[in-house]
Amino acid sequence: FIGQCRRNAKEASFSERVTPQLSDGSTLPLPDGALDRITTRNTLIYVDDPKTALDEFHRVVRVGGKVHAIEGDWPMMVAEPVPLRTWAALVEAAACACRTPDIGRKLPGLLSQIGFADIELEVVTRPDMDGRLLPMIRNMAGYARQSGELDETEIDNAMRMLDEALADRTYLVLAPQFVVGASK
Repeated sequence: FIGQCRRNAKEASFSERVTPQLSDGSTLPLPDGALDRITTRNTLIYVDDPKTALDEFHRVVRVGGKVHAIEGDWPMMVAEPVPLRTWAALVEAAACACRTPDIGRKLPGLLSQIGFADIELEVVTRPDMDGRLLPMIRNMAGYARQSGELDETEIDNAMRMLDEALADRTYLVLAPQFVVGASK
């Protein structure tokens, strides 16, 4: 990811303004108030302690600076025609891959607790009727298999239902993204 970031920055003529850093989310190699803005997308779901990461964002953003976070909420996903209980079991089993599968809904409250202000929230989704989200769902199925918490046949049946629904045009997946902005 660091290499790809550097290549993207170079291609966009921003290499002098972009310094990629690898972090576990608990500390950032920056002084207090060093940044005007932090943007993160689908990252906090994998961090061991999202509150610690957001505390660190608060530390490194200057007064008047902004934080933007875009995160999903796996339990809020809908996958038609998979029965609700089967889908919920698959999501629960797949959650072993991330620390906070419902981080999207938690973000506004966490940001407020930490001391951010002017919190703005928008929940957006682009309905998937053509299989665009199937690679992500296949990854989730793989995580569910790794967890061992769900019978393989149940996972296979859910994936078969989605593949068949895509073929007969009854497929629909909604994966909400919580777009949250806040000021320090």
